[in-house]
Amino acid sequence: MISNQALKVAKKAGAGLLLFIGVPIVLVSSFSLFDANPGVRELALIVLAFVGLPPTAIAGWLLWGLRVQNQQERLDLEQAEHDRLQTTFFRMLADNHGAITPLQFSIATQLPGNTAREYLDLRAKEFEATFEVSSEGTTIYRFELDPKLLERKIDELSERV
Repeated sequence: MISNQALKVAKKAGAGLLLFIGVPIVLVSSFSLFDANPGVRELALIVLAFVGLPPTAIAGWLLWGLRVQNQQERLDLEQAEHDRLQTTFFRMLADNHGAITPLQFSIATQLPGNTAREYLDLRAKEFEATFEVSSEGTTIYRFELDPKLLERKIDELSERV
């Protein structure tokens, strides 16, 4: 079976070849449309329509499809990362009875410390969490929990991931 990456490379190569063939024909036949000889103009129009434009159009279609595919893959990756972070966040809340530190979250998610703190700050605003500072200076985020709702959310997210 052909991998997705190999298929993309084949599409890019095919589009490049079609452009390599089609674009020069389109250019030459387009310039020939301005020739004084009506026979040359007629031939140029036929060549343009049946030899130059089809490969150029097919190449454009292939490249547009690759662009759309890349956008969709990027969105899918972003959604998967969002789901992974959210699942980890809710599991940690359940395991720690609503308390979480940026260091704990950073370790669990493999995020840099600042990114983990930003994520927790956003969730704290979203869920109206409170903050505590331990005697060691560690910020602890405290979230009020509804255990049944939290378990349902974790199960729902686990099905997607």
